[in-house]
Amino acid sequence: MSNSMESRDIQVFNHSFTISPEQEEMLKQPLKADQIKERKGFGGTWLKYIKGDTAIDAANRIFGFGRWGYRIIGREHCIVEDDKKGKIEYYTCDIELSVAGAAFTFPGDGMGIVTSPFTIEMHEKARKEATTDALKRALRHYGDQFGLSLYNEDDYLDLGDGTLAKVKEVKTDRGQGSQGGRQVVDSQPPDPTIKASNQGLYNAALQAKIRAKKLGITDDAKWEALLDLLGIKEFATGADIAKLNSKLTEIEKKRTAQSA
Repeated sequence: MSNSMESRDIQVFNHSFTISPEQEEMLKQPLKADQIKERKGFGGTWLKYIKGDTAIDAANRIFGFGRWGYRIIGREHCIVEDDKKGKIEYYTCDIELSVAGAAFTFPGDGMGIVTSPFTIEMHEKARKEATTDALKRALRHYGDQFGLSLYNEDDYLDLGDGTLAKVKEVKTDRGQGSQGGRQVVDSQPPDPTIKASNQGLYNAALQAKIRAKKLGITDDAKWEALLDLLGIKEFATGADIAKLNSKLTEIEKKRTAQSA
């Protein structure tokens, strides 16, 4: 009986398939600006975030239905005394996220505060918010599609038409989400190190440069050296973009192998 259980456990955690190249490409895409919302945080600051159903929808789309999930490993109901607000009740939740094809799990922790009128329904709401918060924090480990870029105001969002803009430049209808109210200030400033024959190629090259920065090619000198190595003087065709992305994939695989 013991050997049988061990066999089943191994099958659960060692899947015969891995995250595919197509899934990796989807994970590398910048988050779409129309998926973000804003809420007021501590000190009156405004914080950008994605909703729980947005994160779940992205997980189903990228990982596949039934090929990801989580289990709750801890939950607490806490009461603290605040000097100004008095008694504050909140719930915490800790989860463990699993994705089929991933080598290991990721943790996530969340919190939900009980607010007025402090009924049973408000306790239920806070408890659920803690779980959703924990799930989003765990999924964040898989990158920009799950809101990781929102933690860096100089990272880029996709405006939906191939144009990129920095997180800090995208404004929403605060407190009401971004649908129909998105505004962009000085979106995608010209990059002197990218010469392209049209806007579409420029946007694609800029996305490749963002990808290169995540691989450690962080300054213009290194970027231009990479282009010289590939013989790219100007992005004139899609083939130039494909050549660059192919090289970045090669660099990425080498670094992954070295760190394994």
